[in-house]
Amino acid sequence: MTYVFKNIRLVVCILYVCVSSFHLVEAAPAREENILKVGYVLNTGFVEENWTGHYSGYGYEYMESLAMYGHWTFEYIPYKSWMELGAALQNGDVDLIPCMPGDYRLFKNTVRTDHVIGRFPMALVVNDLNIKPEMKIGNIPDNYPVPTLPIIAENEGFSYKTVMYPGYYEMIDGFNNGEIDGYIDAMIQPRRMKNLLSIFDRQSYRLLVSSRNTELLEQLNRAMDHMLLYQPNIRDRLNNKYLRLGGFPLALNRQEREYLQEHNKLKAAIFIQEKPYAYFEDGKAKGAIPEIIKRISDDLGIEIEIVPTKSVVETRELIKEGKIDIAADAICDYSEVEKYNVKLTQPYFKISYVPVKRSDSEEGDPNKVACVTDFLYTKTFLEPHFPKEKLLYFSTLEDCFKAVSDGKADVVFAPRNEVPYLIDKTDTFNLETNSESYFYDEICIGVYKNSDPRLWHILNKEVNHLDSDWVRSIVSKKQDVVVHVTPKWFIYHHPAKVVALVIIISWIIGGIIVYRNRMRRKHIEVIQHMAYTDARYNLPNIAWLESQMPELLSKRRAKPSTKNIYVAVLAMESRAAIVAQYGEELLIKHMQRASKQLNEKNWVIMTAAGVGSNNLVCVCQAESDAQISEYVSEALADYSYIETKDSKIWLHMKAGICEYRMSDFSVLQVVEKANAAYAESSLNDVRIFDDRLQEDLTLKHKIESHMEKALADGEFKAWYQPKYDIKTRRIIGAEALVRWISADMGFMPPGKFIPLFEQNGFVIPVDYSILEQTFQLQKKRLSEGKEVVPISVNQSRLHMTEEGYLDKIKAIIDKYKLSPTGLIELEVTETVFGDFDEKTNQKRAADIISKLHEMGFTISVDDFGSGYSSFMMLNYLPMDVMKIDRSLLNASGDSERMKNILGNVIKLGRTLNMQVICEGIETREQEELLLELGCHYGQGFLNAKPMPVDDFIKFFEKRNSEVA
Repeated sequence: MTYVFKNIRLVVCILYVCVSSFHLVEAAPAREENILKVGYVLNTGFVEENWTGHYSGYGYEYMESLAMYGHWTFEYIPYKSWMELGAALQNGDVDLIPCMPGDYRLFKNTVRTDHVIGRFPMALVVNDLNIKPEMKIGNIPDNYPVPTLPIIAENEGFSYKTVMYPGYYEMIDGFNNGEIDGYIDAMIQPRRMKNLLSIFDRQSYRLLVSSRNTELLEQLNRAMDHMLLYQPNIRDRLNNKYLRLGGFPLALNRQEREYLQEHNKLKAAIFIQEKPYAYFEDGKAKGAIPEIIKRISDDLGIEIEIVPTKSVVETRELIKEGKIDIAADAICDYSEVEKYNVKLTQPYFKISYVPVKRSDSEEGDPNKVACVTDFLYTKTFLEPHFPKEKLLYFSTLEDCFKAVSDGKADVVFAPRNEVPYLIDKTDTFNLETNSESYFYDEICIGVYKNSDPRLWHILNKEVNHLDSDWVRSIVSKKQDVVVHVTPKWFIYHHPAKVVALVIIISWIIGGIIVYRNRMRRKHIEVIQHMAYTDARYNLPNIAWLESQMPELLSKRRAKPSTKNIYVAVLAMESRAAIVAQYGEELLIKHMQRASKQLNEKNWVIMTAAGVGSNNLVCVCQAESDAQISEYVSEALADYSYIETKDSKIWLHMKAGICEYRMSDFSVLQVVEKANAAYAESSLNDVRIFDDRLQEDLTLKHKIESHMEKALADGEFKAWYQPKYDIKTRRIIGAEALVRWISADMGFMPPGKFIPLFEQNGFVIPVDYSILEQTFQLQKKRLSEGKEVVPISVNQSRLHMTEEGYLDKIKAIIDKYKLSPTGLIELEVTETVFGDFDEKTNQKRAADIISKLHEMGFTISVDDFGSGYSSFMMLNYLPMDVMKIDRSLLNASGDSERMKNILGNVIKLGRTLNMQVICEGIETREQEELLLELGCHYGQGFLNAKPMPVDDFIKFFEKRNSEVA
């Protein structure tokens, strides 16, 4: 029965609710959509259509809020001017105007609402702040009369004439065209306004309707009454959003500008010294307040020095004594600051206070509240809100935090942004706070009452000018950080997690150590393999041989043998040709096979790939030199060819051998000696390092040990071999040749050191030295007014791959301030530019020769006819002088065929407009032959040998004076 009764009661309740709902719905009157046409003027900023159908602006938001109270739907219609809009209202094209600046009575038969939509300041806009004595000020009939304009003009020191325009846009056009010097405008869009001379009377904007539409006027007044009852702050909200957003324009009058010019440096005291508001590090002020003060100083164009103070009393005394000008962090409490004779500006930011409790505290009213005795908020908030017996007084906030942490108090109210720093500073990590602010202090700038009133006015305007969003962002940078997480905090709050984390980290570190040790061993193995393996042939290398020798020598000392140890170098001469024709893979397999088979021979101890790409190095043993020569000769015979299915490929091998003595320092030294013997051997032959080779090697080391010092001491001298006209005997030039007169080794023939310098690259600085000596000689001759002839200087092939070669040549020219034109030739051989079949070499060579020509050098091709690529050079390179190799001249004396060849070479040079000269002339018959073939210039011992500079000058002057 009870169950049935409950169900019946439930059904009755449902029916009652449904019937009641039906009556309620039936009772609600159906509203028809009421559309009103709202007219607005384009580009005023009051109502703006950002894109089709999307509106914004102060007036638009106000109207849309009002629409909800009057149950209207507004349709916005744009017009170009206020007069056009007023006519539309009279004609009934629009129902109302949401803003009418100035005197609304200009529009006949119109009435306005009781309430003001907004009140906007008026501003005087000028071209720049350099005011003329007489100004033309534009205005429009819509604006109210400006009663304060005469006062502004008097204060700024100018007289003015008002120029009236029929509309706003006509006035702006006149301003832009220079017809007027300034104009009056309402500050609906402050951010767009520049060069404001003054801000003055406020102008009211109200809704405007036709006087015939009294019913609409009554509805609008009623709706505005209703809206202001429930949204009393709507104008303040819209002011903040549209007018104050980004800060109010800063407009200082003449007296205020003069004050800043007279006082371009101010001192500001800061009493609050807690992060993040203000703190000092290394004598520099940091934090939110110093950053705001810096912005103020930038805006005003002055310097503001920040001075820290210890108390409000100290700040007051400093202001009173004139040692500081302003208090940057004065609390906005007029009763309190009255005691200190300070005037306050508007507040520029707020300090919010939040409750800080223990993390394990229970919810509810606190029994004990920790507070600071001398703090203002203790008197203004805490003491009025909490009974006296609940308050515990301490001298600092740090002491309050410790009291709450220790359980002596339940809560402390602290500045919200300081909380994480205070927790970290006091190690009270069991404290926490929420984000809800209980009360706040407003911070202003305090100015001494008896100071110049202009300073207070300037600072008030500047505070109003500050971007409030920017100020909030500066002050609230750390507002979202409620807990400052530090290691101490984390250990306190999560001890178990910390222990687990330590264990995990220990395991990870242990694992990393084990892994690194394993990887280290693997890396060492890889490094050793790389260090001891030749990458080309995948064979042991010289470094491996070096590492094995100590063990081999140790065994020899322990168990002496009658056999000697030798190092043999087996090398091929035709590697490049084989690789080009058959590929490198075939050669690699042959080298690997030869190394394996050599290691199997009983006279070979170990084998490795040599330093070069064409040789094997064997450590061998034999009873005598003769025996090791026999062994190596047999090896050459076995490995001097590669046998394929079709043929044998001959490698043209030869070998060098050197005995390894117990006194030798390293394998490399012995390999070097074996290489020296190899260099002296002929194809398919073996050469053992002997005393003569030792002397050559010793000389080589001696030369290399002395060459740097010799260059620095000027031992490399330029000797000159004259070039002459074969017919007249006149000296027409010379060739600069290097001679080394060593203080330690005496006169060194060029054949002893030039090939070595070509190998080790030292020929490059020697070439530059000879070139500079030649420049010095030519410049000296010119300065003395004496006859000069062109002198040629040899350039090594290494210069062509030298980085910055052309720059160094240019530097020599600049150093001596001497153009080489007609004075200096550069001699190059065909080997300088490598293989001319490659286009890259051709282009590089052509570029270098072209640049040298541009510098003024004459270019001579030396040893022409000694190689196959000389004719290719003539095709690609614009040479000036052809210097025929002596080998062609020598061969022409006994062979009619070679004589014809020589004659055609001479003819070729002359056809190409080149000066042709032949070197190596030693007999009169050779001179006669050259004259017969058309070559008029020569060089050789018959005429003169190379000689020192002084001898050359005497010879040159004597000869040319004799044949003059």
